[in-house]
Amino acid sequence: MNHMKKSIAPLMLLTLLSAGVVYHSQAAQTSPVTQSSAVTVKLNINDATQSQLESVPGIGPAKAAAIIEYRNAIGSFTSVTELTNVTGIGEKTLRKLSQYLTV
Repeated sequence: MNHMKKSIAPLMLLTLLSAGVVYHSQAAQTSPVTQSSAVTVKLNINDATQSQLESVPGIGPAKAAAIIEYRNAIGSFTSVTELTNVTGIGEKTLRKLSQYLTV
């Protein structure tokens, strides 16, 4: 019995470590853009999906939809400052969002 415990322990450890790596990998793929990130990757507003836009602090479903609607109607953004042409986004909001966005 004691021998069995010794041989199972490394297997259990390996299983737990593997599960942690898989969880960490999946979490990294779905984590939103956050202010506390050590490295902030800017989101391209010309390619972003509704859910990607919603992951940006300060953009909810309505603003994300408005950005996509504007992009579909007018075409690609030429600069992040063009977001002020989107309903619901003014200069103050743009200042908050610009650190997370790019074209």
